[in-house]
Amino acid sequence: MKKVVYLVIAFLVVSSVAIAQAPRGEGAEGRKRVDAKTRAERLTERLVKEYSLTDEQKKQVSEANLAWMKQLDGIVQGDNKEREAQREKMKKAHEKYDAQLKKILTSEQYDAYIKDQSKRQNRAAGGERRTQNRQEQ
Repeated sequence: MKKVVYLVIAFLVVSSVAIAQAPRGEGAEGRKRVDAKTRAERLTERLVKEYSLTDEQKKQVSEANLAWMKQLDGIVQGDNKEREAQREKMKKAHEKYDAQLKKILTSEQYDAYIKDQSKRQNRAAGGERRTQNRQEQ
């Protein structure tokens, strides 16, 4: 009887370790990366909501977002050894996207967009600093 109990306990321990080590899939926490079309749609809806875009602006922004997301996917799927080159390509892609938005949005909408982008970048930079401080401690 003791052997059976020990065998069951051993099985449970081994199976729990195996489950804990199971691969989680693609993105962080096992989530799969959302496709470019879905990301573009979400971004378009956010921009429509935040900047009160007209129907024509929405159509143009949607096209620009989809092109931008596909371009980013192409850059990210490249070789990871070239991180600095990827970063530079992403920066150029973002500058091109911003230039497209500047043509589509009114000056007030674009100014608000740039202001919000600046806030997001500052928040992201602040988050990185907090993480670095925790690692140093």
